[in-house]
Amino acid sequence: MACIRATGRTGRRGRLAQAAELLRLSCYCCKFSTVAVMHSLLAVEIALCDRIPDAGKEPLHGLITKASLMGS
Repeated sequence: MACIRATGRTGRRGRLAQAAELLRLSCYCCKFSTVAVMHSLLAVEIALCDRIPDAGKEPLHGLITKASLMGS
């Protein structure tokens, strides 16, 4: 599965902001929690794919490991 790409810097910021808002709303309505977690994971994957060169078809846990080794 290839990395999900967002268009431009605003795409990444928009995804992260949307994930944060959904997490905030999940405190008031537990139905938002599943959607909030999925949006958060997608936002993290998008950010890591943009930061790590040759991310390609690397799974999310591989991207997180590479980022931690890079110090990002």
